[in-house]
Amino acid sequence: MEYCKAHSLRHYYGSRLLYAGVPENDVADWMGHSSTDVLREHYHYIFEGAEQRGRAAIATMLTPGADDPTEASEVA
Repeated sequence: MEYCKAHSLRHYYGSRLLYAGVPENDVADWMGHSSTDVLREHYHYIFEGAEQRGRAAIATMLTPGADDPTEASEVA
């Protein structure tokens, strides 16, 4: 079994929170960072491409019937 440092677990925790959509200011506070700028320095790879992911999410939300499970097409 590969050794896992406590810092690795901390980093996993922070990244999972961000991927789950927890607001940056909350994650920064919970992680003990002095600001969201410090958080962004440590987790920069999560924020890269965020604009494109946001656009895709909005496009999905604006698709007619996207939020209505009764509108889902059946798979043959």
